[in-house]
Formats: sequence, structure tokens, C-alpha cells
Amino acid sequence: MNTIDQVEVKNYYDLDGTLSSLNSTFDFIEAYLKYKKKPHRIFLAKAVNKVLRVTGYYDPYKHRSVRINILFRGLKKSHLEDYYEKIYKKRFLNSLTPLGKELLHKALATDVLITGCTEIPAKKIGELFNFKSVISTEFNYAKGKVVGIKTDTFGNLKRKYVSRCGEKMIYYTDDLPSEKHLVDIMDEIVEV
Repeated sequence: MNTIDQVEVKNYYDLDGTLSSLNSTFDFIEAYLKYKKKPHRIFLAKAVNKVLRVTGYYDPYKHRSVRINILFRGLKKSHLEDYYEKIYKKRFLNSLTPLGKELLHKALATDVLITGCTEIPAKKIGELFNFKSVISTEFNYAKGKVVGIKTDTFGNLKRKYVSRCGEKMIYYTDDLPSEKHLVDIMDEIVEV
């Protein structure tokens, strides 16, 4: 039997509120759309969500999915990545929490970023921190353009992507209530 010192430790980090004060999906895409002078998409996404709420159909997972699809559909992956590198990266770096500042460039070979954030900008952010891997909401693409959500990792949906492999698992988050199912499998929780 392994002692705790012999067991590999794998740290899982949430992104929004834990490493950054931004909502990395919506702050990113809304800034991009304003930059590209396409604010009508932002208005449409908010209007659709209001209609869904007023009609009594409120499901945070479905609302988020609808909003992401309206905001991202048809946008070129390469344009989104370029925008992150040229403009958004600086804004992100200025939004780091104390833990984010401490961890920047110091992530261990076993550390994982697990976030509901969309793959753009999550994967770029993961590279910035040197995470071993990034688990994020992924898109389907056609001809280099976003056509919809492929896999969603929002809130409790993250649980599907984490499995035990004998290591000690530590989860860093700012939002325990919405990630209850993921928290249940971790050995240690660090609430920031």
C-alpha cells in the first residue's frame, strides 16, 4: 500500500473566479464581438435568455449552451485565437487572482485546468500557465468555423472528465455549490 508521500498528487484548477476574476467565456466573446463591431449577437443572446426566463423555462445549463451557440456560431477559430493573442491576453493577465499570480508559469507537470470555459480562450490560458492538460467546453467546427458545442464541461458536467488513477486529487475552486458532483470525488478541496 502506498503512503500519501508515494502517491502522485494531481491538482485540478477551476478558472473563473479561481485563477482570474473574469468570466473567461463571456467576457472574451463579448469583447471580441465588440471589437469586430458585431454587438447585435450580444443583444440577441441576452434577449433569447430573457424570453426563456420569462416563459418559466430556466435551466442554467441550457441557457448557457444557447448563449454560447448564438455568440460563437460561424466565427473562425483562427480569428478568435488571434484576438486572444493580440488583445485579450493582456486583459486576462491583468485579471489574475492572488492564486492565479502565484501559479502563473509554475504549474506542475501533473496540474490540470478544468473549466466550463470554452476551448478558446481556455486552451490558450492553459498554455500560459503551463498546465499539463486543459479540460474545457469544446466546439465542433466546419471549414474552420464554430458550428456548435461538442462537449460541455460546465459546473457538474466536469465530473465526466475526471477519473481516479491512484493519485491524490486536489481541487481548487471558488464555486463549490455548482460543482458538487466533482467535489465529491476529490481528496482535498481548496476553496479560494
